[in-house]
Amino acid sequence: MKKYKRPLVFLLAVLLLVLPMSAFAASFTLSVSSRSYEEGGVVQLSWDAVSGAGTYAVNVSKYPYGSDHLVVEDVAYTNSYAIGGLPAGKYRANVQPIQNGRAGGFSNTVYFTIGASSASSSASSSAGFVSVMDGEAPTFLWPVKVDESYEGSSFAITAMDIYYDGGDHGRLQNALDINHDGMTTRYETREIVAAAAGEVIDVHDCGHNALYCPSRSCEGSYIKIRHEIPDENGEIQVYITAYVHLDPDTFEVQEGDYVEQGQTIARMGSTGNSSGIHLHFAIRDENNQDLPTLEFYMNETYMPLLEFKYFRQSGGELVATNGEHSRYSEWVGENYTYSDGRWVYAN
Repeated sequence: MKKYKRPLVFLLAVLLLVLPMSAFAASFTLSVSSRSYEEGGVVQLSWDAVSGAGTYAVNVSKYPYGSDHLVVEDVAYTNSYAIGGLPAGKYRANVQPIQNGRAGGFSNTVYFTIGASSASSSASSSAGFVSVMDGEAPTFLWPVKVDESYEGSSFAITAMDIYYDGGDHGRLQNALDINHDGMTTRYETREIVAAAAGEVIDVHDCGHNALYCPSRSCEGSYIKIRHEIPDENGEIQVYITAYVHLDPDTFEVQEGDYVEQGQTIARMGSTGNSSGIHLHFAIRDENNQDLPTLEFYMNETYMPLLEFKYFRQSGGELVATNGEHSRYSEWVGENYTYSDGRWVYAN
């Protein structure tokens, strides 16, 4: 029995060391008092107090961010930190707890702007759409900008929970594919706007700076935006919108930007696993899981505008060209009429 004492003691010692650090390294939330400040303004960071932390390492970098661009590398003794005198620009901040000289896990990352770099000053309007809304912007705008100069429809959906032809992407679940539908000019049309105000959390250039990728094996170029939207009870709900297959030469935002609803962010492309110019669009939950995106637009504002293109009719219902019935087939059949190769609103 005696020969097992040392290994057991060693194991217990390791567990005592590892377990507290695991808890200590758990994630915690950092927040910033505003996303945009006038020059000379004071930025107030605050975060959840971490049990066991003696101090906190505060890191703030200026765009293009990272350790080579740190403007603040300091120690805080409480769970808040004020910064003044930063020059105009875009900034990124995070915080790390320190316990007995050992660093725990980083907080989330927050972004803010000082002075002229505020994204709100460059927001473009989606006036053509707001008129449809009788002056009220919806919770989520349609992501393709409405413009009278476009040919065809800005609302031409070619895929929802199934691909109309089976597709090379496999099977859709909750996202939408929105067709360019005659929008053929690269920079003047196919304009993509932020569906809601929020923070740009990911701007991915797939590396092929062209309208089409030479290979369809990559994910393509995309933008993701995080939104905090109050529900009917005033509780904040977090959503992420994803805009995929974009033309990277048309990107108008960067990671960390705060964008207004309706602000132009890029234009349609066919990068990545795509067989033609279109937007793959998804509204997601805070865990980046697709929600049933079409259902956000099943209302009296959008229903008269939506068109379902490249789906055929069978038994009065919508079916894909591969014969599959969408979960929305009955709903489309009840509200839309099949005409000239597309389903258009009938009520």
